[in-house]
Amino acid sequence: MADKNICRIAVIASNLPRLTRIISLLHERNNDENDDNNSHTTMLQYLPCVAQFDRYRDETIKEWIAYLVNVNYHPELLPPSDVTLPASLLDLANQQGTISNPEGDFCFPVVSDLVIGNGIDNGTCSQHIHSYFQTLFSIDIPIHIMEPSPPYTTLSDELQAYQALSLEEKEVVIRNGTMGPGKMVHLIRSVGQTRIQEWQLFEQEREAERQRLEQLALEQHQQTKEDDEEEEEHVIDPNKVRYACRICRNILFGQDDLIEHNAKTSSKPCQSYFLQQSLPWMKPKASSSTNQLDNDLRETLGRLICQKCEAKLGTWNWSGTPCSCGEWVVPAFQFPKSKIDAVPPFPSTSINASLATTTILAFTDMIRTESMS
Repeated sequence: MADKNICRIAVIASNLPRLTRIISLLHERNNDENDDNNSHTTMLQYLPCVAQFDRYRDETIKEWIAYLVNVNYHPELLPPSDVTLPASLLDLANQQGTISNPEGDFCFPVVSDLVIGNGIDNGTCSQHIHSYFQTLFSIDIPIHIMEPSPPYTTLSDELQAYQALSLEEKEVVIRNGTMGPGKMVHLIRSVGQTRIQEWQLFEQEREAERQRLEQLALEQHQQTKEDDEEEEEHVIDPNKVRYACRICRNILFGQDDLIEHNAKTSSKPCQSYFLQQSLPWMKPKASSSTNQLDNDLRETLGRLICQKCEAKLGTWNWSGTPCSCGEWVVPAFQFPKSKIDAVPPFPSTSINASLATTTILAFTDMIRTESMS
């Protein structure tokens, strides 16, 4: 299983016998309840550790000061089947690619959480452990410290009360997770399940995002197909006047596309052609060297560029613009006549037929004249 799917929780106890009991109970619970520890998408992995403290007397304040000597890692307490276990905490810290990966997927930190149990109820001692892991792994690892349950004010008081219970009473509180090692097992499992739920939520969000992107791509593909169909369906009548780019002679629109307008209060001639609506070719070219906003009709206004030679042909403004004759045109797809050439229509079929008949008659008369001479 890839490292990014392993959720590691460091379990910190004050002595090895206590740690052994906690890890044993932890795996019994996991096996009995068949929880997500064996999930295909993620796996809980525990790092059993014993924090070794010593102390010295500070004569200035006349108090004993505790300090952390070492954190001893005990992988031998875990099942042999867990072959992904690191040989040491230092080996784990030296692993690469455990905090992030180039694909940007969610992954668990090299160590997700620290859970500190009975026997280490001094806040300063807990901070020493936290600082040790933070320095070793160069990340700020969340720390979870067991709190005494009422009516006890300290974990030491609660531990003494637990030790005074009978064997039967101890089994009950361990099973319920209210005192002793059972309480720490309950805390560890709660932390682990929270992390797994975070992972599952991420996977659900990632899957939803993947489906959203697929749907968006499908809609865009469908829109492209519809745009292409519209472009194919727009036919410029060759039997009427057509209008072309003056530079490259590319046909742009036809007589049927124009807006016929006349200002009632002005005798000034129109200096521009205006279209009734946008045409399929008015969209940006992927390979165009012109500004990205050219021909992008999603904008309020902009320039209209020839798709063939990239010459500036005109402008559009969805809010409208006045013609030189004085009339306001909305929306305005405006082409100055100085940029456009009018192309005359092709001869009609009837004219062609008439010309053909005249030619045939003239040719017949010529043959008859030659034969008579």
